[in-house]
Amino acid sequence: MAIIDINLGFVANAGGAVNVITATYDPAPVSLYDGLLLWFVATGANTSTTPTFNPNALGAKRIVKNGNNALVAGDIPGAKAVVNVAFSVSNDRWEIVGFIPSVVAGAGLTIINKAVDYTLVANDLALYDTDSGDRVATLPVTPPVNTRVGIYLQTLTGSNTVTTARGAATIGGVAAEKVFYVANDFLILRYDGAGDWIIETPGIQKHKTKLRRDAAQSIPNATLTKILYDAVEFDIGGISDLANSQFIPRRAGKYEIGHNGALTMSNDQRAFDMRIYVDTVLTRRTQQYSSTPAVGWTQNAKEVLELSVGAIVEIKWLQNANTVNTPTGFDQPLFSICEL
Repeated sequence: MAIIDINLGFVANAGGAVNVITATYDPAPVSLYDGLLLWFVATGANTSTTPTFNPNALGAKRIVKNGNNALVAGDIPGAKAVVNVAFSVSNDRWEIVGFIPSVVAGAGLTIINKAVDYTLVANDLALYDTDSGDRVATLPVTPPVNTRVGIYLQTLTGSNTVTTARGAATIGGVAAEKVFYVANDFLILRYDGAGDWIIETPGIQKHKTKLRRDAAQSIPNATLTKILYDAVEFDIGGISDLANSQFIPRRAGKYEIGHNGALTMSNDQRAFDMRIYVDTVLTRRTQQYSSTPAVGWTQNAKEVLELSVGAIVEIKWLQNANTVNTPTGFDQPLFSICEL
């Protein structure tokens, strides 16, 4: 284990400027050799991505981080910060010792006006407030390997969206964009150098919602009848359309659909169908049938369907026991959908 005694002269107060850093060590290093370790006490935070360090007038060399990645403003945090650097002869530059996060407090933080779109730069953290409308965040065009950016949706009104996109590049290996529909959605992305933004920290919430029918609804005999829901229990992602008693997915994929309800039917030869329609096409059907009298029937069904963006999902009932009403309270019609 090596013990560094600061009295040997390896630590010095920086001179020069915040981006053109000098220092005088005593005893002085005789040359910039491979692996030379020095510490300096900064005079302030760097404001340039290419600051230099020149100890004992041996020559100004660029300072980098994390394997020859450029600094961002504030990587040298400020006055009195003690910075450890190591020299590489083959790369002819100084590297800050230790990993420096690409987004740190006070550095690389961009708060974006909610009224404008924005082109991200390396190591940005973009905060979006989309109350004024949809916003587009465009990722850097030619970022260095391991560039990180973050996008965070702060608040949301209605169906506003935030989209990240960059030409033909992919995000998570599958899509050229991601759309945010829910307040507090976020992503931390890292560029792999080969055309893909890797999702390092996913924070996009699954879309799900639930509708119910509180008031009794008449279901005529032998008439296919759409259930008209009158209340929303919750809606994460803005995928319910209560006015039309529909679900409309905003992202393609698999969804679990649940629906249940009850009818009281006392005549013979009864049948009770609950049906899922997608874009007016019958997709799933559950049925109860009996030839003997009964007071009432309850159905609960769950289905997993592959849905496209904009598909219209509805529930319709059919029964043949004369005109009956849906129950209120317990066993009222419910309709839920959850993105998988």
